[in-house]
Amino acid sequence: MENKIAKSDLLLKHHIDTLNRLTQHIRSREKFFIWSLILLTVMLMDLLLRNNYAESLINIAINKQYSLNINNPNVLKEAVIWLLAYTSLRYFQINIYIERQYGYLSMVETYLSEMLGLNLKRESQDYLAGYPMFSDWADLVYKIIFPIFFVILLLCYLFQVLHGIFAPPKIKIHIMEITGIIFMLISSVLYTFYINKAKINSICKFFKVCLKCKG
Repeated sequence: MENKIAKSDLLLKHHIDTLNRLTQHIRSREKFFIWSLILLTVMLMDLLLRNNYAESLINIAINKQYSLNINNPNVLKEAVIWLLAYTSLRYFQINIYIERQYGYLSMVETYLSEMLGLNLKRESQDYLAGYPMFSDWADLVYKIIFPIFFVILLLCYLFQVLHGIFAPPKIKIHIMEITGIIFMLISSVLYTFYINKAKINSICKFFKVCLKCKG
């Protein structure tokens, strides 16, 4: 009996510690998500408005804050792209970590519930099942809408950069921009497949069943 109580106390402490860490990671996720949206907005402005309008605004902000004047718009473009590459990668990493931790919490809470004869599955079950409508929408934004929008914008931006390279009369080389965009495309595609692997597996199984039925 004492051994059982000691185990349950240890698991409860571990559960609380995991929840605290999870809360910190959720805050970090929101921070990197917001920064990614800001940088994506800058890229969208550059895509739609052209004439280095977005870069001019950034240069004004940098000049006011740090008294620096960057006259080369390409340097600012590259800086925005690689900052976005960093913030989006951190966002993807943290969101995957959060998904894993909720699965782990579910396992710990199930074990604790069986040991103590109580229902301690509130945290994981609230997240993994029975979402309210708004939470379903937020989950959809994080896992599907944002990654798809991200990939579409990157492809459009890549097309613009490539068009600029081969446009006469000058051949412009933007190696850093192209590398950054390709890096983000790979990261976002891998993230989208990983974070939605359960849904993708379900869809694949459904099509397999349909093909068997037709056969």
